[in-house]
Amino acid sequence: MQINLSHIQEGGRAYEGEEPAGILDVENDPFVRAPAPVRYDLLAEVVSQELLVQGRVETELQMACSRCGEFFSTRVCDSSFLRAYELTGEVSLVDLDGDLREAILLKMPLFALCSPDCRGLCSQCGSNLNRGSCGCAPSATDGGAWSVLDELKW
Repeated sequence: MQINLSHIQEGGRAYEGEEPAGILDVENDPFVRAPAPVRYDLLAEVVSQELLVQGRVETELQMACSRCGEFFSTRVCDSSFLRAYELTGEVSLVDLDGDLREAILLKMPLFALCSPDCRGLCSQCGSNLNRGSCGCAPSATDGGAWSVLDELKW
């Protein structure tokens, strides 16, 4: 999205629309898919020697669950998008694509879960426990992979 400064009048100008999902640059990310465009509802104002842009940016993403690995859909939104761009010299267009991308990426969950009660994968056979039990016998230790640390002597 580009803002042409000559189109901004006193009191600012509202911008509402969408940009293609490609601005997120997640095509090669194995854990995130962007099937929907990035939508925005922004107000741009010239204040002193700066362009102030504020509003809302959102999109729908498909993310791999951190526990079970299944993809799920989620909405990512930055409802307090705020950026200031210094206006110097011959600036007539301001490109917001990089900042729209950054706003969405910073709001993505770091530990994405398909649901808060996701049961994850069986540590023995790798079956998705959300689909039912796998039939593996319970391990002798409850500690899982880290139980070997319990055997350390200090």
